[in-house]
Amino acid sequence: MGASASLNASTSPDAPTGTGGVYGEFGSMSEACLSVSATMLSVTILPLAAMAGGKPEDIEKAKQELSRMEGKVPEELKPAFEKLRAFTEDAGSDFSKYGDGQFEELMKPIQDWTEKNCK
Repeated sequence: MGASASLNASTSPDAPTGTGGVYGEFGSMSEACLSVSATMLSVTILPLAAMAGGKPEDIEKAKQELSRMEGKVPEELKPAFEKLRAFTEDAGSDFSKYGDGQFEELMKPIQDWTEKNCK
């Protein structure tokens, strides 16, 4: 399952949502929801990977996805994405850090936003 929906986002300068609007750089709330949900899916595997002996490339992939999305998400989500990305960078490939509850706590604002906006 790819995040190809984000590739369809309008990048023209006269796009009504611009950058950092209600939908971030996405053309609609449903586009933002699809992309944020796809990103969170790729990130939520980290605590599971920690228990199952994950691979460093799982973390690399999650970091890249968070970095890519950080500039595109709606303004209210930017701090949460930035904190989550910073956490994955600090944790590096130490999977034990993904199981201590802090990671889930950092994901909560994004999950709350998704529940509120993506029905």
